[in-house]
Amino acid sequence: MLQQANPAIDMMRNGFDRRRSSMRVHMAIPAEVFIPEISTERHTALVRDVSLSGAFLYSSFTPKVGDPITVHFALPFLGRSVRVTCHCVVVRVEQSRHGGATGFATQFRHHDVSVIH
Repeated sequence: MLQQANPAIDMMRNGFDRRRSSMRVHMAIPAEVFIPEISTERHTALVRDVSLSGAFLYSSFTPKVGDPITVHFALPFLGRSVRVTCHCVVVRVEQSRHGGATGFATQFRHHDVSVIH
């Protein structure tokens, strides 16, 4: 008996959504976000996933689509901690229906990487 292809199951198995430009890596790491053109006030966020082209974050901060934002986070890499600063534009905002954190997708414009220790 032949089974029909299920794109949702294939995406979960492969970690790659064919509609996206690059593979996403799911994670849950703390971050800071701010809109440099408006304010230097930093907001706490959580990175849900990241790819070569962008990231999806959650925060109590609610940006608008088109806002240029800066995101700072640290990643473990080969026994060291790497600080990543991404200059992005917000491409999608998902408001929580139950008063929870706002989710938003960003597209990277450019980024800087430095080793912390």
